[in-house]
Amino acid sequence: MQPPIRSIQFEPLETRVHLSSSAPIPPAAQSVRRAAAVSSAPVATALTRTDRRALIARFSTDIAASLLKTLRHSGDAAFDLSLLDYMIHRAGPTYFYNGKQLPRYAEFIKQVASDSIPDQLERADDIVNHLFPEQINSIAYTVQLGSKIDWDAPPPASQTDNPDFLHTLNRQTFWRDLGIAYNLTGDGKYVRELVSQL
Repeated sequence: MQPPIRSIQFEPLETRVHLSSSAPIPPAAQSVRRAAAVSSAPVATALTRTDRRALIARFSTDIAASLLKTLRHSGDAAFDLSLLDYMIHRAGPTYFYNGKQLPRYAEFIKQVASDSIPDQLERADDIVNHLFPEQINSIAYTVQLGSKIDWDAPPPASQTDNPDFLHTLNRQTFWRDLGIAYNLTGDGKYVRELVSQL
């Protein structure tokens, strides 16, 4: 006798909060203070004024006061630009890496993890030759696509019969391989391939 099948319940995912793109970002040479001149025309946004105030409450006193003043007197778009400027220019904490430090990071990787570099370069070379991973966790890149990648059509069954392949392909997790290979070697073929796939 088989156990009874329990009903399936779907649980909602956490909500995502995105800042609006309601105002163009001024060129770097311009000060964020010019954000006050941005049009105050209503624009659809995923982040409400209440959301912005909740975000302000998470900051330290100085920046919180500045952001609140901007929100009150200059509007949502100016707030978004001020917050963006703060996040770009703050002293820390910093995440990921500083572009100016990439050569230093590459040298460190070559010293500490030199045994993993050939595999990394092999995967990047596979992508340059349009060999792609069949699924996200694939170690080998075995699905051969033509010279022009069709991001919407499944490859011939002779390449893969995996129904998740298109999902894997369109996540473009392999672009990371191209970026790492370029930073380790300086070979422009990896950048050219990445640009051709954009």
